[in-house]
Amino acid sequence: MIKKVTILVVFTILVVGLPLIGIWLSGQSTLLFVSFPPLTKPVGHEPFSWPVFMVYLLLTIGTLGFIGAGARRMLPGSKAASLPAKRQLPWWGWFALAILIFSWFLAWNRLPWCELFQRHTFIPLWLSYIVLANGLCFRQSGRCPMLDRPVFFLLL
Repeated sequence: MIKKVTILVVFTILVVGLPLIGIWLSGQSTLLFVSFPPLTKPVGHEPFSWPVFMVYLLLTIGTLGFIGAGARRMLPGSKAASLPAKRQLPWWGWFALAILIFSWFLAWNRLPWCELFQRHTFIPLWLSYIVLANGLCFRQSGRCPMLDRPVFFLLL
């Protein structure tokens, strides 16, 4: 029981205390943190961009193609389904890692040529992270949700 209470206290300090300390150290009013509903500032949204949409669409279709190809290879009776796990990061895991590093670089640096792409890095960051996490699961156990249960995985 003491362990559970300790965990709850530490969690509360981390979730509530640290943001309040950060607000206090920055010299802002803590009333902004505790106001409900939170006050938001109006934000101007970017206009719709067909080229950006097409790039994301192609990336999504490519990712779905990899998932479908992996699922087809893992069907019972296929040659790949009977092979033991190689215990290496698959090529698509390395590809996702490269995309993740590149997207992270675009998102967090302040080089002038990257400003155009910085606001469009959310989807590549998350897709590459998800595919990399599946690659690491595959490396560890020889299985991953992306290949073992592709329909369930896509519904997530």
